Amino acid sequence: MDPLLAYHLLARLDDSGLGTCKPFVLVQSLHACALLDHAPPVPLATALLAHIRDRMEDLSVSDLSCLLWALATLQMDPGREWVDMALARCEVQVRDFNNGTMLSSTLWALAVMQHAPSGAWMEHFCWQVRV
Repeated sequence: MDPLLAYHLLARLDDSGLGTCKPFVLVQSLHACALLDHAPPVPLATALLAHIRDRMEDLSVSDLSCLLWALATLQMDPGREWVDMALARCEVQVRDFNNGTMLSSTLWALAVMQHAPSGAWMEHFCWQVRV
């Protein structure tokens, strides 16, 4: 990871974790890391994922798609429970999947992370986005 980016993110850490950072900023930071093919250090990645998990309801479907793509690209495994939470949030906002890129990025990320959603989730997801 670029030392300047890591320094900026670590500087935002306070007693409550990454409380001063909006989840959107963290998603964009992970996306930038993925584009640069630079995985953040494990302690930073752990803190980022924990903060995003706690504020996942603040993320749009575009953010979630971008985040899942970044995690898969960086080969970061947030764990089944974390991914299930992201999928539940995707399902709540399924009507907002308004382009093929968001849809394909999400499904590609799930495949790369070897996370198979339930058949019911896939059926609902595909029906709602009219695949």
